[in-house]
Amino acid sequence: MDYLKYNLKKGYRKIYSLYELNNHLMTLGLDIYWRKKVTDIINKHLIETNYYDNIKKFVYCDFCIGTGEFFEEMVKRVKKNIDKLEKKLFVGLDFSFDMISLAKLKKVYKEENVFFILADVGLLPFRDESVDIVSISLGIRNLRNSNDGKKDEQIFIKRFKEIYRVIRLGGYFCGLETSRPPNRIIRRISDFFTMYISTNIAKIVSGDFETYTYLAKSMLDFYDADNFKNFLLNIGFEKVNYYLFTFGVVALHLAQK
Repeated sequence: MDYLKYNLKKGYRKIYSLYELNNHLMTLGLDIYWRKKVTDIINKHLIETNYYDNIKKFVYCDFCIGTGEFFEEMVKRVKKNIDKLEKKLFVGLDFSFDMISLAKLKKVYKEENVFFILADVGLLPFRDESVDIVSISLGIRNLRNSNDGKKDEQIFIKRFKEIYRVIRLGGYFCGLETSRPPNRIIRRISDFFTMYISTNIAKIVSGDFETYTYLAKSMLDFYDADNFKNFLLNIGFEKVNYYLFTFGVVALHLAQK
């Protein structure tokens, strides 16, 4: 299977109902810790840089929202800091109708100013420089996926140019994604666990071998933290910092426009 040409939308249609459970199983529950830690770091950074004090309205978008776990956590973190603002908007976006249907079951969907949009990151329905914060949680590597056979890096760059376009000057891209651990021994252990243990558990639980083979291979083929930082700088972001978690198995990148 050429995983870069794998039809991910069809794949998610097969696994969406067990997606959250398999994420917890594949990461041994660490994905829950990562989300809480990352949203705390992002919110703390926005407070320390006085970001909330220098805006009159606030627009937050979570792309590749999946089932909405990260989106819900992030909205909960930032909402208390923007109560004074009259205009605020929280948007979750995904290209998978099935994923959004599950995200709508989250409590956050019932809150005011929360909306979900079915769209592709390559063609975003937002004006230039209209969004304060864009986040993607464990979905960045999927933006390299090519359903039409084009080179993955060309598609990846195009989609990130589109993300960059909608972020306002001074705003942020916040990306949590699997990474390549800097330590060679840790990297080998992580690769073995990904390919032969966690992925096989997910395959058995879901009954879908093809989709989880794609997901596992996409993890092993993604950038390390330094290379992804350089990628974001080349897109045009002015400042990029990153944080490593669990020996570098995952990384959070904060990129300011």
